Amino acid sequence: MAGKPWHQGAYNARAKAVRDAANANPRTTCWRCGRTKAEHQREWTAGHVVAGQMHGELRPECAECNYRHGAIHGNRMRVQATTREW
Repeated sequence: MAGKPWHQGAYNARAKAVRDAANANPRTTCWRCGRTKAEHQREWTAGHVVAGQMHGELRPECAECNYRHGAIHGNRMRVQATTREW
């Protein structure tokens, strides 16, 4: 499986650096909800600031926010792809 195009190239190394930095500092906050890891008790992910942007900025994001936003964005893209204007 090839994976998502926005997760190819340098993404894995960049995402790991973001997660490692977030895990090293307990005061790090999720860029979406503003909570610390202790407040949300979920792992850190590297969230795309602009959804799906291939080489865009990544910020520390709690898994809850990242996965929720990814689902919303993915659903929106599917609806737009299947919606026709008559």
